Amino acid sequence: MGSSIENRLFFLFLICFLLSISSAWAQTGTTSLHGKVLDSTRAVVEGAGVTLANQAQGFSRRATTPTAGEFEFLALPPGTYVLTVEQAGFKKYEQTNLQLLVNVPTSVNVVLRSALPPPRSKFPGRLQ
Repeated sequence: MGSSIENRLFFLFLICFLLSISSAWAQTGTTSLHGKVLDSTRAVVEGAGVTLANQAQGFSRRATTPTAGEFEFLALPPGTYVLTVEQAGFKKYEQTNLQLLVNVPTSVNVVLRSALPPPRSKFPGRLQ
């Protein structure tokens, strides 16, 4: 009879322990980041490489923008990140100290500048 009570107590302890672990795990929050990559005319940029890095946590993710120019990173640990966007024909974009807070989705729209010099007039001082 003593072992029956011990088994019940052990089982009850085990259930309480598992419930406490699952509730502690549920309190670990994450965050997310989404946005669009645009050019200076506000047209979407397809095929841009988007990198999100948190050097303190040794964490990095990479995405490539589809035809809609959008990117999304889900289930991120909160922290301070560096967002980098690169695409041929554009200057590299880098945003440092990007704070992503727990349970606070963040949006960032990136405007890439052309890497090409502006066209020059054939006649200095005159507009074409």
